[in-house]
Amino acid sequence: MAGRKPFIPTDKQRGMVEALAGLGMPQEEISLLIINPKTGKPVDAKTLRKAFDYELRAGSAKVKAEIARTLFQMATEDKSVSAALFLAKARGGYRTLLLICGASGAAGAVMWKLLELLGYVR
Repeated sequence: MAGRKPFIPTDKQRGMVEALAGLGMPQEEISLLIINPKTGKPVDAKTLRKAFDYELRAGSAKVKAEIARTLFQMATEDKSVSAALFLAKARGGYRTLLLICGASGAAGAVMWKLLELLGYVR
């Protein structure tokens, strides 16, 4: 007794699934857009995961890599302070420090020394 022939994706479908997965579209919605030519109906989510395993994983990874590359370029070449601060916090372990301005004289000096001792300033 022969079973149903497996679904064979086209290159166009592979590219589409990779792109949509990279954009964060849920698999259940992506499956509605992939039509099985033998049945004329959308594949189910299980078939999508089986036939497009690599594309579902790679799509997300490629988008993350492109975002990281663009952010790094913005921080280094375009000299974007916002991008540089984000990278420093997200990848460099830096923390944002909120200071209440107005301390002057001895109080300001003590506050500055405390910040140095805690490693917030150099």
